[in-house]
Amino acid sequence: MANKEKGRLGFSAVVVHPYWILLPFFCGLLLVWQVASSKGVVDAGQWSSPTRIISTIVHDLLFSDGTPATQNSQPLWYHIGFTLGRFSLGFLIASIVGVLAGFTLGISRAVYSVGQPVVNFLRALPSAAVWPICALILGFNTKSQLIVICFGATWPILVNTMDAVRGLPIEVFDSLAFMRIGAVRRWLALCCWSAPGIFTGLEIGCAVAFLLTVTVEMIWVAEGGLGWYLIDHTQNVPDPERLLGGVFVVALLGWTINTLMRKLRNTLLFWEISERKIGRTFRVESAHSLLRKIKDRDVYPILTTDTVTETIQRLFASSAKPKVLYQDEAYMLPREASIHLKLGDDGAKVMQRDVIIPVDINDPESRVLLFARSWIRVDVMSPQSRAKLQEKSDTIGKIVRDCESAKRCSYRNLWYREQISDKLGVAFRAAGAIQAVQRARLILLDGKPAILIHEFVRL
Repeated sequence: MANKEKGRLGFSAVVVHPYWILLPFFCGLLLVWQVASSKGVVDAGQWSSPTRIISTIVHDLLFSDGTPATQNSQPLWYHIGFTLGRFSLGFLIASIVGVLAGFTLGISRAVYSVGQPVVNFLRALPSAAVWPICALILGFNTKSQLIVICFGATWPILVNTMDAVRGLPIEVFDSLAFMRIGAVRRWLALCCWSAPGIFTGLEIGCAVAFLLTVTVEMIWVAEGGLGWYLIDHTQNVPDPERLLGGVFVVALLGWTINTLMRKLRNTLLFWEISERKIGRTFRVESAHSLLRKIKDRDVYPILTTDTVTETIQRLFASSAKPKVLYQDEAYMLPREASIHLKLGDDGAKVMQRDVIIPVDINDPESRVLLFARSWIRVDVMSPQSRAKLQEKSDTIGKIVRDCESAKRCSYRNLWYREQISDKLGVAFRAAGAIQAVQRARLILLDGKPAILIHEFVRL
């Protein structure tokens, strides 16, 4: 039965990742470029062609292309490693300094009052302007490059850390003071609370550090690196293959570093992923992975069928019957109900109906299988359905199927959503908040939207 419903709802459809949408566009752009280069539409001396650029980069990755005792005697992978090493060291130093200084400024009012104006003054200074000062004092060497990298990458880390700590609710500080824990444990607790803001600064600082690494290598090219690779092939005799290929390598490397930082954030701050998933709306075609989270496999078919009452009674030997909690004028009307039921057209009134379906309606402690909230346009329904509705003995779906002709009825699944709420806990007779899957579906009569139903099944 589950497989049949799965096919009906279209769960076999593939959810396309944005990268797979951009890939054909990128490949098409390269193809147009290649054809334009081969036909002479673009100047091959300035733009070359994708095939020549790729072959040149592959060659340089493995072999040197110059004379000994110069940077040209080293293959491209050497320069990539040199850039990554310089970037890693600079970013590490900037991270330590930025987090410690930002945390100190955020936690101490006295330090903040003195240090904040200094921070605002220094971070307004362009990082490239620091290079002549460092070169004058330390000389043209790696130390000067590292200072420039650290100077530029420190400020976003410091400022975001400072704002994250200062932005914590006052209740956090009061609770830690009340518990009278040691300074180290208190600081660790504050770091955990402000970790999202700190990681935002680290992500920005990481991108800035890589940018500055390539920049300082272009300013001082004595020791090689990707910056040297770019600047060396724009001087004297221009080399478009290596210039454009170097730009592509820099972009690919920067994208990889940013992606790894995002993966690290998602791994360490795992609770952020859970918070983002709660309330996320899934299309019907992509909801299969969400429905698989339902622990009770007997409940799984309830959210994959339109005949909910009949399915429940078949699964639980007719012991499950609905219990109407509320049926009257709508006390809450979400915007989507107005949109889907087209209430703005004629100003029709809407009835709201809240129903639970426990395993045993006579047992107050019986497990609740489903909680449903419906918004009903009574004016669209037949007199038989209205009369049956007043009896409060069936779900709205069964009333429509029993009292309306089959030709009048049609069903439309709108979306699925994962939710967590303490109000749902009350509906499911649970202590505290629970996590549930919500389905929204629309019942149409003669093509007119008549009923919007939100159904909840506990995960």
